[in-house]
Amino acid sequence: HTGIHSFPTRRSSDLVLTLDETTSEAVYAGKRVHLSNKESLLLGYFLQHEGQLCTRAQIAQQLLDAAPSQVQKADGLVNTNMDRLRSSLKRIAGPVQFIETIPTKGYIFRSQPVS
Repeated sequence: HTGIHSFPTRRSSDLVLTLDETTSEAVYAGKRVHLSNKESLLLGYFLQHEGQLCTRAQIAQQLLDAAPSQVQKADGLVNTNMDRLRSSLKRIAGPVQFIETIPTKGYIFRSQPVS
């Protein structure tokens, strides 16, 4: 007997935020929350650019599917949808943060919280 005990643990894959595109649901630790079209678009964009700085202009372009010239007017849209996405994620992950705000630059997303 080695003295090593095996305890059931969560699979690490459970503790990664994912997007179920077929249902527009964010999934974390076995919990699911339905996202609006814009929230789903935003989370999908973040997942594709994980760990990278995403500027507000890039996010606005994703949300609007607009020309860069129209993006300047989209600040409110970015704020609103970032707030909504964070609020939805809080419903399944509590205090766990996935989106880091980089003042005057944009956001960095991580699907696994930094421990």
